[in-house]
Amino acid sequence: MTPRYFTWACTTCDQPIIDEDCVNDGKYCAIDEDRLMYSGSEIIKENLRQKCIWMADPEIWWDYMERAHAACYTDFTEDCSKAVHQDLKISWDKTLKCVADSFTDNNTDNKLLGADAIEWVLRGPHFVPAVVINNITYRGTLDPENVFNAICQGYKDP
Repeated sequence: MTPRYFTWACTTCDQPIIDEDCVNDGKYCAIDEDRLMYSGSEIIKENLRQKCIWMADPEIWWDYMERAHAACYTDFTEDCSKAVHQDLKISWDKTLKCVADSFTDNNTDNKLLGADAIEWVLRGPHFVPAVVINNITYRGTLDPENVFNAICQGYKDP
């Protein structure tokens, strides 16, 4: 399993929207649909922190996700993320370096977001959240028993 994050391009959006909800001049955008808490750029930066934690240690990613969503649900800011990093003894500096390194030198692209965008096109889940099993998007009810059974059916001898 690899966590994937959905973004979309909005390079022709009005500049205030690009500034608030996008990175890389509108190439990758996200929106807090209720417009209550976060800018899209904050959402993307948290997603990148999560991807960097996953790449460093998939086991600690699960702990981070559990703790961050419990502690930061109504305040998912950089400060809250940093506090969860400290609680779990995750290197904040390494995470920030990974995020910074994911952007190209001229800041026109992002390697991590670009890879997720390619996966989105190839796998075509078209809904979030989605489960992809053996490179095929699962199209059933997303409950543990159904997903477990679908994974088992992917084996030669279920």
